[in-house]
Amino acid sequence: NGPMHLVHQKLQGDVRPGDVFIHNGEHNFGNFAYYFPDHEHYLHLPDPAAAYGNYEVFDQHGRFGNDLTPLLQKSRVIWLTLATNDTRKFPREVLAKAGYQSRPGDPRFFDNGHPWYKVRVFRFERPAP
Repeated sequence: NGPMHLVHQKLQGDVRPGDVFIHNGEHNFGNFAYYFPDHEHYLHLPDPAAAYGNYEVFDQHGRFGNDLTPLLQKSRVIWLTLATNDTRKFPREVLAKAGYQSRPGDPRFFDNGHPWYKVRVFRFERPAP
């Protein structure tokens, strides 16, 4: 699973209960759901009809689709994960329009030397009301 052990080690102290993960591809969706099982995970698919697999295996913590509205109403903190080898792009402006701000210094880039799987992680937070 590429650099996921390192990702988990570096993020586990920063990820809090109620934080939500949004992923741009199946690889990140599966890996992060495994390493952070107590959090909600959302696979953003611009065209949900183009889904590759049976995402029901992710049970109550995994969803997929293109409507981020319910997620953005749930959590003040969104972790956006991007696999560098995935061709799908995530429209970060959606988070900005919803009032989320990225953390200075993001993204965090994780690479364990294998060219086929590298991970970028952004932390977005919406200010408290």
